[in-house]
Order: sequence, then structure tokens, then C-alpha cells
Amino acid sequence: MNEEIEKLIFRAIDGAISPSEFNRLQDVLEVNEDARVFYSQMLSLDQSVSEIAESAGNEVVDRPEVNWNSAKGVEGEAGLSMRGRLLTYMSIAASAVVLTTLAFYFTRSWSEPEIVQVREVEIAPLISEKNGVAEVVQRIDCVLENEKWSTASSSFESGQSIALLEGVVVIEFRKGARVTLEGPANLEFLSDNSGFLQSGKLTAVVPDTALGFEILTPSSRLIDHGTEFGVSVDSNGDTETHVFKGEVELVTSQPKGQASDPNSGSQRLTDAMGMRIKRAGEIPAEVIDADPSQFIRTSVVDARRNVTRSEITELVDKEHLTMWFEAGQGIQRDAKGRVISWENLAPSSSTRKDQSLESSAWQVNANRRPGWSESGLSGFPAVQFGGFESKEFLATTPLRLKAGATALVVCQFDPVEESGYGHLLVLGGQTKFVLVRREKSEAGTYTLSWQNKNVPPFQMEALNNVRTVSTNQPQVCAVRYSVEQDVFELSVNGEVVASGDPLGSLAVNSSQVIGCGHRRDRFFFKGQISEIVVYDRALDQKKLDQVTESLMQKYRIESE
Repeated sequence: MNEEIEKLIFRAIDGAISPSEFNRLQDVLEVNEDARVFYSQMLSLDQSVSEIAESAGNEVVDRPEVNWNSAKGVEGEAGLSMRGRLLTYMSIAASAVVLTTLAFYFTRSWSEPEIVQVREVEIAPLISEKNGVAEVVQRIDCVLENEKWSTASSSFESGQSIALLEGVVVIEFRKGARVTLEGPANLEFLSDNSGFLQSGKLTAVVPDTALGFEILTPSSRLIDHGTEFGVSVDSNGDTETHVFKGEVELVTSQPKGQASDPNSGSQRLTDAMGMRIKRAGEIPAEVIDADPSQFIRTSVVDARRNVTRSEITELVDKEHLTMWFEAGQGIQRDAKGRVISWENLAPSSSTRKDQSLESSAWQVNANRRPGWSESGLSGFPAVQFGGFESKEFLATTPLRLKAGATALVVCQFDPVEESGYGHLLVLGGQTKFVLVRREKSEAGTYTLSWQNKNVPPFQMEALNNVRTVSTNQPQVCAVRYSVEQDVFELSVNGEVVASGDPLGSLAVNSSQVIGCGHRRDRFFFKGQISEIVVYDRALDQKKLDQVTESLMQKYRIESE
């Protein structure tokens, strides 16, 4: 272990660590066992000498908590270093002056440590009173222009616009039409049943209550007659309309003096039909085939679903499922075959009152979308993650986790030339539970817990499977976790390979991550995942064995 890491550990225990140093230390502790052991030893030693000081008559004061604004990161400015405290405590009986000095330093005003937050897949709250002509009912990794100036609202009046820089928002017009807007985009609200798309992409699902719903663009006017359709407007104002089902009336604008054309004026587009229109109108409108893969769709997922009963896993205790992702079910892909969304099959997994918005794992950034193979693991579909080079991952809509969990992941590690360390699944809030690929092909798991008072920023418990797993075979990695039941176990293909102590509750209502670390900028998994099953409690051994056996039989995995 090098001197840099040693200094970071002392700074963490001192409460004088900066945000960048905190991130650096966290990354090291997650992958370096020697550093974790040293950290634990120094923490125990620090606590021991504190107890000695107390028994010697010292008035023990709380350890200062990290204040990112006031912590200097220089020994002597934010307080005595750990090394200094060890020497000082040994001479307590001989020097009351030192005690007074310590009290002065340690009773300074400190704030709670600021936990580094990632941008979650957020859901905007539904407002109880329906004001305005439309409102945002769901947000997925979005950035709104007006949020920069703290004026973001979930509802809009006629004449107002929404400017979406990136991500996705779902907007419901007052008469019931639901629009999915994909950033970057700009949409103006004209009435409770119409809008003007100046730029960007949207899809619209229109119920009977909103028949006649209209979307205007710089080159056309779309009138719904009971349908689902997509519209895109590029930087030149050129428009493409794609009808997924139902019927849309399309009215094009023609420049003055231009001769009429059979493809101009009002036309009816039905299922699978589309049209491309130039804003300037130099060339006739072009009839095209509708292409759903060009759009992100939330209200009605264009997902492949298996109909063969034998391909659906038989799971026990389904009422306690929080996450259930199966790569042959509910996959929405883009034009390049990459995964836009992966539907969560767990019953009532959404935390929303509006259950028509499905719970899914998403990747709205096209460059970060994982691939998909129809015959990835034992002939079954799989989501393919490319590791650090491609930086692919998925993040769920907010899910409500309880204190404990049981997670099973059917996966296969792709061969790598160097260390293939990566995160398959990250769950939890202040306490995070992580299922990992260690080194080249070892399974592992750890728990990372942040505390707020009188302790350093985090504690860690890691479980490692020392037996290398073949990179060309699927496996079922499973973890049981519960503080209440005092269980933390890692199993591979039904065999318990490691156990340890749980640290804290996983309870949270937030986005969870598949395929990389919780900050979404490191520890990218390289391999394939066919199925993820997560229960909101630690299953008893019998039920865990049943689920494991069901998955192993399905994917033709043999016990070792």
C-alpha cells in the first residue's frame, strides 16, 4: 500500500478529507483488500485510544464530522492528525493543557458529511389539483432548461414551453393524451389537447377522451384519430411522422406559388405508415415506413415478449419480488439493436400512484446502451455489457427497497486480457449492496455503508469467491442480505462460497443500477446478463434453493 492511500485513510479518520480525496479513497477500498485491512486497523486503534483517554478522566468529545467547505485537507488546520492524537492520548495524565487544546479543536462547528449523489432516474410528483393544460408525470435522467434557474414546474399553461436538454419526460395533456418527449427537444403547449414541437422527438399515445389531439411542427400539422405515433423535427425544421398504430391526419404546408402535388395537403396515415416533409417544401413529401426503433416509448413499450411457457422462469414468493428482469421479456431496442429499456416484470414494482407508467431499467443516452443477443446464454436472450471501453449500463425507475434483500443474477463473464473488475448490480441507499465480478472471473459481493455521526465516512464488508469461474459458462450468483436476520451470504450455482456480517439497512426509494458502479462512471461490467431476480427480504434457505434450482434448470447450468 502506497503512502498516498495511507494519508487518505488518516484524513478520513480525522474528518479532514476533501470530496475528491473521499472519492479516491472509496474507489481504492472497493478493490484493494490490503487497504481495507489497514483502514479497519487504524479505525480500531483510534477508537481504542479514545477509550483510554476517557478512562483517564478526559472529557470525550465527538469526532468532528466532515465539512467539505471548511475541511482544509492539511494536518494542523482542520484539527490534530490521527498520528498526533495517538501521541497526545498517551500523555493525557501529564498534560491538562493538551486536553483543553483538543477540546477547542474537536468542538468546532462541523456539518454532516455530504454524500456524493448521482443523478437518479427521477419521477416528478403528481400534483393533486390539476391546473394548467398539461403536466409532467415522469422524468427519466432528464435535464430541463428552466431547472437551471429554479423555475421548473410540473404543470404548464397555454403558451408555455418545455425545453429538454437531455433525457426523457412524460407529459400528460389535460384531455388525456400522453406524450413522451426525448431530449434535446422544445415543445410549446397550445391547449389542453395540442402542442407545437419546434425541435426534437416525441411519441404520443391518445385515448378516446383525447381524439383530435394535435401536434404542430414547422412543416406540418398532425391530427390524431385514435392512435400511437411518433414525430421528429430536425434542426432545419424538417419533419418525420411515424404511425405505430391507428390513424393520423397529416396536413402539410406548401410555399406560395408551388404547384400542388399528390403527396401534399391533407393525407391519412395508418398502421406502419410514415411521411418525411421538408420545411422549405422544395421537394414533395416522401412516404416512408414507420420505424418505432427511432423513438423512446414509455407509455406503450415496443417490447419482445416470449409466449412459450417453458421459457418463463417459475419463481416462488412472487408477491415479495422487487425486481425481475428477463432478457426475453420487455426489451425495447433502438435502430442499432441496443437496449433502450428493460421492463421490470415484478408485480406492483412501481412506486407511483399511476401504475400505467411501467417500472423499467433505462438508458436514454444512445452511446451508453448495452447490446442484446437473442441466443446469449444457453440459447436464451441476454443483455450484453461491454466493460470500461463502452461504459454501458442501465438504471431503473425509482424502486422501493426494504431493509434486506435476496438477489440472484444469471450471468456469464466475457474473457478479458486484464482485470475485469466490474459491478453487475448495485442496490440500496446509504448502505449499498453490490454484486461484482472480481479480477478476471471471480464472483464477489460487498456492502458499503455511510454513517453520519461520530464515525468515518464509510464501513465495508466484502465477500469473495476464491474459486475462478469459467468465462464461457453461465452461472447463478446469489446473495442473501439482512441485518435483522444477521445474514450476508454469497452463493454461486447453489453453493455458499462466502459469508460475513451485514452493515446496515438497504431501505430506500430510488434508482438502482445494473452494469456499473453507483456513481455510473466506473466499474463497468463486461459480460452478459440474462436474468435478475431481487426479493425485498432475505429468503429462507428452502426458497432460495428453489429459485436457484429453477434458474439453473432453465439455463442448463450444472452443479459443480
